[in-house]
Amino acid sequence: MTADQLRAAVTIGGVSKTFAMTGWRIGWVAAPTPVSQAIAAIQSHTASAPSSISQKAALGALTADLTPELDRRRQALDERRLSTIDALAGIPAIEVDGAPTGAFFLLADVSGT
Repeated sequence: MTADQLRAAVTIGGVSKTFAMTGWRIGWVAAPTPVSQAIAAIQSHTASAPSSISQKAALGALTADLTPELDRRRQALDERRLSTIDALAGIPAIEVDGAPTGAFFLLADVSGT
């Protein structure tokens, strides 16, 4: 590969988080051919192909208009996030170190317990 090819953009995606398909191992890469070929060479020795059912389910998830469902799920997750923060804030010995805004991780200081 040339230096210019190494500076190219590479986009990697998957369905695990957005479509709640964790463990299905469906993902993709968009990259210049030499880069994607190198990735494919490594991947082919580290994992087997996903099942045909997983592939069809991912195709359905990626091609359907799931906006209402994704909005509903996002709202439910936000309600859980706020509920968890409130519950922990109600315990005197626990301090919450900021509210998470983009993930499901919550850092809490429990050294006072």
